[in-house]
Amino acid sequence: LAQQPDVVCITGDFTSTYISNEREYSRILRKLSDAAPVFACLGNHDGGKWAIRRGVYATPEPVRNVLNNAGITVLENAHNSKIINDNQLFFIGLSDWWANEINPPKAFAQLTPESHSAPKIVLSHNPDTKTHIQPFEWDLLLCGHTHGGQIRFPLIGAPFAPVRDKRFVEGLHRWENRWLHIIRGIGNVRGIRINCRPEISHLSLIPTPNS
Repeated sequence: LAQQPDVVCITGDFTSTYISNEREYSRILRKLSDAAPVFACLGNHDGGKWAIRRGVYATPEPVRNVLNNAGITVLENAHNSKIINDNQLFFIGLSDWWANEINPPKAFAQLTPESHSAPKIVLSHNPDTKTHIQPFEWDLLLCGHTHGGQIRFPLIGAPFAPVRDKRFVEGLHRWENRWLHIIRGIGNVRGIRINCRPEISHLSLIPTPNS
């Protein structure tokens, strides 16, 4: 919040267990939405087919309720738009791939004709979903999921990152004439991070003469 963001995007995994105090969690997250519009997608830990096998929520409904009560817009195969500094931005959120809920045609079909010339930012928990949305029109894909790999080795990178494409585990990348950003985030699995500090990213989007 010290960076005074124009918009906040969160790319899932709001919990890895049952939430003990939903009201308190919403109160904390409300500090974000009081400062700026907040958009979010859900992750594999937030409920569904993958999560239930790990003893977590069978559906994302509890996490969804926490976010809604915090004033956060949850995008599940849907889109929303905001006018920011006189520029219209479209935000497209995908449901989680590992939960088998991802539906890019549904998410992108809802875009109106006037959106074609506007920047389109996709929120998807898993960076491997980039190939699922390749046929569609978008400019920037924001992801999480990897925790940056948690354990990183010089020259090798992050061999344990839970993605197929190990090229895209953290940071900002150019891919197929578009941009991908994978955040390390502030959480982890089993409390382990080696050569992989937690992070919250601050991205600046600058209009170009041809945009």
